[in-house]
Amino acid sequence: MSIPPSASWTIRKIFKLRSLVQPWIKSVVGNGLDTFLWLDNWHPLGPLFSRFGERVVYNLGRSLFSKVASIISNDSWCWPRSRNAVTKEIIEHTPTTLVPNSGQSDFVVWLLNAHGFTIKSAWDSIREVKIDVTWWKVVWFKPHIPHWAIIQWLAIHGRLATKDRLQNWGTVPNTSCVLCNASLESHLHLFFMCPYSSYIVGQLLRICGYRRGLISLDQEIGWASQHMTGNGL
Repeated sequence: MSIPPSASWTIRKIFKLRSLVQPWIKSVVGNGLDTFLWLDNWHPLGPLFSRFGERVVYNLGRSLFSKVASIISNDSWCWPRSRNAVTKEIIEHTPTTLVPNSGQSDFVVWLLNAHGFTIKSAWDSIREVKIDVTWWKVVWFKPHIPHWAIIQWLAIHGRLATKDRLQNWGTVPNTSCVLCNASLESHLHLFFMCPYSSYIVGQLLRICGYRRGLISLDQEIGWASQHMTGNGL
């Protein structure tokens, strides 16, 4: 299926993931009326068109959009008579346990979850699993506010649009800190060296019962991971 020209950016990105998730979508053949012979993942060899290309359609004398029902007769497989290697390979890899059933409709199963499709199982199948960072619960705890969590996540990675970064993009004429107007606005200055923000953070720590001064970004992240996990910052 081709991507519609009018499709949105989101739909286009989703369509591009088809090849990643297709192995986990299995068509279970009954009468074969709802399963595409060459395009769907119903055979142990996978989608036959993806494996063999156009030659499989040409060799077996069927159209690209033929249904599995076209090779079923009296609840048995009825492959076209052909001596080419492709046909032989398909037949050899069709197990005796894979038999059609005219009394049952085709249906689709999601192989990664016995209870059906879930977003979590789909995401786990395509994402690259890495070691958890120590501070993830500081940002992504259950009652977190998404907008605030994104800002906090960007700050930890040093990716906020501070003026030192905006200067590199040529979008700001003045790079002075917006709070104190005395130094270059950077992540380090904005959160730890600016006298105005340092005072505010110090007061918040005092209100929360913490009697200490500010420390470096890495140390603050480590401290928050130990003392504020599950509560946010």
